[in-house]
Formats: sequence, structure tokens, C-alpha cells
Amino acid sequence: GIKMRTGGPPVTVTGVVRLAPGGTPVADAEVAFMSDSGENTAISDGSGRYEIRIASGIRWKVHARSEKAVGYPETFEPSKDNTTRDLDIHPTSIVKGRVIDVRGAAVAGATVAIEVPAADRGLLEASMPLSTIADAGGRFELVSVPGDLKVRGLLGLAQGVAVVTALAPGDQVE
Repeated sequence: GIKMRTGGPPVTVTGVVRLAPGGTPVADAEVAFMSDSGENTAISDGSGRYEIRIASGIRWKVHARSEKAVGYPETFEPSKDNTTRDLDIHPTSIVKGRVIDVRGAAVAGATVAIEVPAADRGLLEASMPLSTIADAGGRFELVSVPGDLKVRGLLGLAQGVAVVTALAPGDQVE
């Protein structure tokens, strides 16, 4: 049978959420510790520090996010001797646009998805939606990581692709 690991005695984990690169502390970031038994969250204070009480002796997936940045999920196994975990988050960008057909008419209800390098996919999926539905005017807005990406619009059997290159951190591109 499958044995569930309930974990050891609770420990208090502390750390600082920092913006990468540079390490500036981030206030009001959500810190999430996820395991098979659920998710525990905390919010960083004005100096970027957080404190959370979780079970020791099990592997947690940990990441932080704020309104404008996300962190890669990392594995962390707390113990009575291992109770500090600092977390880096990376600035996000915004991709806005409009889905149109070959005649230039808006395409309402199209699914719009961001295709990012595989290395960034886990980061994004854990932190934000990678797709949305275009509104009545064909408009959409998605959050992404900086860098090169493809934006794909789909409706039935029709699809279109736009390539965005060198999206800078904090940028907004249309």
C-alpha cells in the first residue's frame, strides 16, 4: 500500500523574499509551502521577512510571488537544524493584444496561450495562468516571464502565432 508521510514535529521556518537580480527585499510577497498534504502560506513583512509554521521531515515545494514577480518552486525539507529558507523572485512582464482574423475583425472567445521555454514553464504554471480567453473585442492580457516567447491564439481549427522577443522585466508589450 501507499504510506502517507505525515511529517515530524512542526518547526517555524523564516526567511527573506528578495527580488533577483540584486537581492532587494520584497514586502507583501506570498510565500507558499506545498506538499502532498496541502499548502501553507505566509506574507512577507515590510522588510521582506516571512515566518511560517510547517511539519518537519517532509519535502515541501516552496516558492514566493508578488504582484510583479514570481519565484521558481524549490524543494525544501525542514528540520530542527534547518529552519531558514530565503527565496528569490524574478520580475514578470505583461503581454497584451488582440486576436483578429485575416480580415482584421476581432475574434471573441479565442483561447490565447503563452508558450515559454521549458525551463520557465514550471515557474509560471505554479504561479500564474498561462492562457486566457479573448474578450468580446478579441482583447487579452497575460503575465509572463521576461525573454523570448510565443503567443498563440486558437479558435476551433484556426490558429495564429505571434513571436515576442526580448521582453524586458516589468515591460508591457502589445
